[in-house]
Amino acid sequence: MSAITIYLLMLASIFGMFLLSAAIIWVANRSLGGDDAGGARDMIGTPEG
Repeated sequence: MSAITIYLLMLASIFGMFLLSAAIIWVANRSLGGDDAGGARDMIGTPEG
């Protein structure tokens, strides 16, 4: 295994974990608060409108 291959694999796995966590956060926001901004505000606890 060359160093470049290992480096690319590392980048791909980090990018994949980032995408996975972003998707989980997005789904949690959707299920908790309806729209995206509302979900984020609900998790923090500030009142909406």
